[in-house]
Amino acid sequence: MIRELAEHRDSALVRISAVYGSIWSQSESRSKRFALGAAGLSQGAFHAIIWVMVTHPEMMELVNAHRQLDEPMTAAIWIRQQDHEAWLVEILPNMAHDEHPERPVAFNPGKTFRHPLNLIAGNLEDLRAAIELDQSLARAIAEGEVLLGEEDANELTRVAAEAVHGAA
Repeated sequence: MIRELAEHRDSALVRISAVYGSIWSQSESRSKRFALGAAGLSQGAFHAIIWVMVTHPEMMELVNAHRQLDEPMTAAIWIRQQDHEAWLVEILPNMAHDEHPERPVAFNPGKTFRHPLNLIAGNLEDLRAAIELDQSLARAIAEGEVLLGEEDANELTRVAAEAVHGAA
């Protein structure tokens, strides 16, 4: 059953939580090892499955919440979707110049968003400059999914794709 969950990305979180609760509600670690062993997983592998499951609806909910903040956001791009943490690039046109916008601000899981979040935010000019210097970021943005603001986001993904192809 647990392996099947990885294939159902959007609904997996609820189902994994139910399995997680039933396994870890056991009082004896022997029972936990047996339950995981029966599923063909080690304890470490089981934790990895839980963290991988950042869903599209959760990311949209996060973006919509960020739209309500005081700092206006014109675009959001979900990058590194296969990572065990959430990665989001936000274009904030009124944000002051930042020497290193490619350095993410890391947020711990909380009540409203239960995944680790790495937020890369900056104005369009600073993000363009960061893309030209950081091939990993350029590749991630070029392969990312635009969640908000197609005009600005498409401009940034175009610059990222050019940086990736220009370096190849």
